[in-house]
Amino acid sequence: MIQSTIQYKDYGNGLLLQNIQLQINKGQRYGLLGPNGCGKSTLLRILAGHDREFSGSLNTEPEQKVVLVSQEADFDAHGDSQTDTLTWMCRHALRLRAELRALEVSMAEPDGADPMERLLSRYQRVLDAYENVGGDQAEDKALSLLERLGLEEAAFTPVQALSGGEQGRIRLTAALEQRPDVLLLDEPGNHLDLWGLAWLEQVLQSFRGTLLMVSHDRRLLEQLCTRTLSLYGTGLENYPGTYSGWRINRIQTAASQGMSWEADRQHIARLEQVVKRFQEFARITKDPAWGARLRAKRTQLAQKKASATQRPSLSSTPVDIQFHSQQAGSHTALELRSHEDVRGSRTLVEQADLFIASGQRVALAGRNGSGKTSLIDDILRLGHWDHPTIRIGPTQNIACIAQTRKGFDLDQTVLDHFLLLSPCRREEVISFLRPYRFSATDLDKTLGQLSGGQWNLFQLARASRIGANFLILDEPTNHLDLDARENLEQALGDFVGTLLVVSHDRWFLDSVCQRVVEIRDGRLWDGGLTPAEFLETVAQEAGQKDYYAGVTEEGQRREQERMADQAIRQGQWQAAKKQGKSMAREFRKKNSSSK
Repeated sequence: MIQSTIQYKDYGNGLLLQNIQLQINKGQRYGLLGPNGCGKSTLLRILAGHDREFSGSLNTEPEQKVVLVSQEADFDAHGDSQTDTLTWMCRHALRLRAELRALEVSMAEPDGADPMERLLSRYQRVLDAYENVGGDQAEDKALSLLERLGLEEAAFTPVQALSGGEQGRIRLTAALEQRPDVLLLDEPGNHLDLWGLAWLEQVLQSFRGTLLMVSHDRRLLEQLCTRTLSLYGTGLENYPGTYSGWRINRIQTAASQGMSWEADRQHIARLEQVVKRFQEFARITKDPAWGARLRAKRTQLAQKKASATQRPSLSSTPVDIQFHSQQAGSHTALELRSHEDVRGSRTLVEQADLFIASGQRVALAGRNGSGKTSLIDDILRLGHWDHPTIRIGPTQNIACIAQTRKGFDLDQTVLDHFLLLSPCRREEVISFLRPYRFSATDLDKTLGQLSGGQWNLFQLARASRIGANFLILDEPTNHLDLDARENLEQALGDFVGTLLVVSHDRWFLDSVCQRVVEIRDGRLWDGGLTPAEFLETVAQEAGQKDYYAGVTEEGQRREQERMADQAIRQGQWQAAKKQGKSMAREFRKKNSSSK
């Protein structure tokens, strides 16, 4: 069990995590949600004991092992950048082994600085820890683990040279080998491909300790977590249920809050009318009694305004992505004709044939390193109507939401970039970018200064500004919080153009795409599978069952949520309440039938 009270965390440029009280109970599995920048990663570091610079307290059980797997590997900070993978996997055992050897030397040649009794006691403690991690078998065990991960050939490769997905696998595996009582995970699905996510889900389902996970992968949250912690709004909400249950509860709470807001608004309007009448009576009569009544009513009005319910919103910082484009006139959006993608001496894709008609929505799938991003780069660099192997329709206006910032002037400000796109006044740019969470001060940031989430939203805003009718999306949901992801899904649902999407967000793929093409063994395969059908095959390879049913249910639930969200935005509280009740009823029925 972990108990923490955080009065505030101060980074020097503003308070974070104010008035947080949290108790992590043994054996529970928590999902931690919240908008970008709200302090989720900071909270994990505090709970792991890595960050003591906060006002508050942290209490853990004696001998309880808490292990944190952070969002990004920082091998350089620990001097591991040139360490080979096998040595890194064995690092704890090797450290204890070196300490044992040093103690043996000290006991063989005592210098009097440390009494023999103290040396023996320390040696026994280190020996116990060494045996507990299987120290003598550390290398053999690590090799076995790497073989199970399919990374045995990387045993003597510097760990820094591994791909992000490979690093993610070994970091989680190494963490689990420490047999933690509490496992804290910060975006464990980052850099994993669809197959890696299926592996991650299966591994964590078999973990028997306490789990607290920050993730924007909605499938992971739904399948792995039985309680939901939310940093949306003020404070920390501890909801005793799954991610889907929390979403339904949020709709019901917003509907009830909206009714209270409406009632308070009407009450305030009536009080304001009373104050006006009393003010007029006091002016006409000059009676001190009316003056006293007026002051009392003014006080009552001020108190009511101060305590009035706030208008609800399902988003803490709303995002409103919209694409203003016209459907292309050409039938062909993209055609590959026996295209080969060669990088150096390696052929990533050979004899690739593909046809995408205008308005179609296609997902490009493949394992990490298969060449998805490289193929997209070829399409963007080489594609045009007269190219022999990559034909782009003549009326296609392409915009790419890329993972990197290649090709952009990183010293250029956001404002200058948009002024060059379409000359206008600064105020117009501010107005245009506000729905994408850009404030007036953000316009003076350079493109190199934008956070990961801001970079993706900047690219989406740019695509909208140029009226793109062919979007190439390479991991567009990376760094976006749940609200922004779901708003992007809704915007793409209304988009009339063509989509080519690379994404490891499984629910996102099913929501926005119609069919999947896969790069496998250096070839481009188009079996006409829908995303749900393709994801079912990936899940079956990992030993998971009934994945298709889960995707279908999520699609239905998202549509119901969109209707409820629209009702809340329009102030239709009764309609939102009715939708929330219907969703809750279906949710309870599903849960009772699955038990």
